[in-house]
Amino acid sequence: MTVPRLGLGVLHEPSNPPAAVVDIVFVHGLTGAPANTWLHTASGMYWPATLLSRDVPNSRILSFGYDADVVEFWNPTSQNRVEKNRTRKTGRSHPEKHLQQISSCTIGIVFLGTPHHGADLAAWAKFGSTIAKTIKHVNSDIVSVLKPGSEMLARVQDGFHGLLRLRRNEESEIAVTCFFEELPLPLVGKVVEMESAILPGYASYGIHANHMDMTKFDNKDNSGYESVLGELRRWVKGLQPALGTAPTFRVKAQKGKSETRPQDHRDDKEAELLETLASDYKCDKDSISVRVPGTCEWFFEDDRFLEWRDSTYSRLLWVSAAPGCGKSVLSRALIDERRVCKIPMDSTVCYFFFKDGQEQRTHGTDALSAVLHQLFENTGLITYALPSYRNYGKKLRDAFSELWEILVRSARDSEVGEIVCVLDALDECEQNARKQLTEKLVSFFSQIEPHDNPSFALKFLITSRPYDDLEQNFQPLSGVSTYLHFDGDDKSQIIGQEIDLVIDAKIPSIAGDFSDEDRKRISQRLKKMDNRVVMSPSPSLW
Repeated sequence: MTVPRLGLGVLHEPSNPPAAVVDIVFVHGLTGAPANTWLHTASGMYWPATLLSRDVPNSRILSFGYDADVVEFWNPTSQNRVEKNRTRKTGRSHPEKHLQQISSCTIGIVFLGTPHHGADLAAWAKFGSTIAKTIKHVNSDIVSVLKPGSEMLARVQDGFHGLLRLRRNEESEIAVTCFFEELPLPLVGKVVEMESAILPGYASYGIHANHMDMTKFDNKDNSGYESVLGELRRWVKGLQPALGTAPTFRVKAQKGKSETRPQDHRDDKEAELLETLASDYKCDKDSISVRVPGTCEWFFEDDRFLEWRDSTYSRLLWVSAAPGCGKSVLSRALIDERRVCKIPMDSTVCYFFFKDGQEQRTHGTDALSAVLHQLFENTGLITYALPSYRNYGKKLRDAFSELWEILVRSARDSEVGEIVCVLDALDECEQNARKQLTEKLVSFFSQIEPHDNPSFALKFLITSRPYDDLEQNFQPLSGVSTYLHFDGDDKSQIIGQEIDLVIDAKIPSIAGDFSDEDRKRISQRLKKMDNRVVMSPSPSLW
C-alpha cells in the first residue's frame, strides 16, 4: 500500500462506499509521516488499514499528511499561519464553508501522547545525540514553543477549548479521549507526562509503551489497540440507526426554541429526567489534584485491588485511610486513567465525590442521582427510569430507594456490561444518609451470588476515613465472602518514597519566591519530618 506523504490518502473504504457511516482520519505528529507513524516496523503491521478496517468495517479510513519539518513548522511565518487558523476555525462566519463543515461533522477526537499543556523537553537538550535519532533538527525556537507555558500552545489550546465549549452549548458535544505513554524512552524518559497528555474532564487511558511506540500496534490483542478500538467503536455505535430508524439529537434553535435533527436519541421526558438528575459531579472531580507521576502505582498493582478489578461479578471494595492520605487523589486517578476496569470498552464508570457542607454533595440521593446521570448519558438505559419519573416527577431525585432500584434494574440489562461506581469520601456523607446507603450496599452484596448471572456485574469502590460506624455497618459482609485487610504499615517504605515525590513536585510552586538553595533546604527538612503519610489505605474486599 502506498500512503501519500501530503494531504488525504484513503486507507480503506467499504466495498459499498455509501455504506460508510463515519470517516476516521489519522493525523501524525511533528517529525512524523503518514507512512511510518502508525507502522509497527518489526511485524510490518500498518494497523489503520489492516486491523481497524476489519474491526470497524462500516468506516472510511484516511490518513492526512503535512510538512512536519519542525524547523519550518515553527518559523514566524508558520506561527502566524497557525494563529490565523486558530482564530478562523472557531469562527462561524468564515467564508471557507468546507472548513466549517469539517468542524460541525467532527464527533470525536483521540489524542495519542499529545502535549496539551506543553512537554518538558529539558531532557532533550541534555541527550542531544539520542534525540537526534528522533528529531533531526532541534533548535531553541522549537523548545521554546513546546515548553510548558508556551504562549503559542496556550493560544492554540484556548481556541480548541473554545470549540469544545461551543459544541457543548449546541448540545452536539465532541467526544474526546486522551492516551498517555506509560514507558520512558531509553536515556530520555517520558516525552509527554500524563499530566500534559490528559484533558481534565475527559476520558484518559495509559498505553504500555513509550512515546515512539504508543502509536504502533502489531496485533488485535495489543492492549493499546483494544483501548483505542473500544473508544472508536463506542462513538461509531452511537451513530448507527436502530432497526433502520435514524436516531436524533437536540440542538438549539433561534428564539429560544428547540428543533429535532437526525441523531437524537432522547425525547422530551428523557431530557427532563436527565436535567432532574444533573449536578456538577464532573467539576467536583476535576477540582481534586492530579496525582504526582510515580505515586499510587503500588495500589494499582496490589493483588487485592486487581482481584476486585478483574472479577466478572458484582463486588464491593472499601478503601479506608486516615485524613490527608490522598484518597481523593487516588479516586480521581482511578477514574481518569480508567484503572478501575480491566477492559474499558466493556465497562461504564460512574463516580461521585462527597463533600461535607456542600449542597448536593452530602446525601446518598446526591450520589445515586449523579451515578444514574452518567449511566444514562453513556448508555441507552434511561428507559429503565422513565416509569419511575412518570410517577415521581422531579421528586425522584430525593427518592433514595427508588433511585437504588433503578440502578440495579439498569445493571441487570444483559447488554450493558460491567458498571463500576466510585464513591469517594463516604465519611463526608451526612450520618443518617451514610447509614442508609451502607445498609443498602450490605443488603445488596449479602444476597448476590457470584455466578448467578454472568452478565450482571455492578461494582462499587468506596473510599473513606476509617470511622467506627462504617466498619460496623460493613461488618456483616465479612462473613459473606473473603475479607481482606490491607495494613498501610506494610507499605511504609513505598509511602515514604511517594511523599518525597510529592514534596519534590509541590515545592517549586509553593516556594517559588525562594532561592533554589532555600527551596532545597525546605524540601530536605520536610522529608526528614516524622509521621509523614501520603496514603496508607486499609482496603476491605468482599
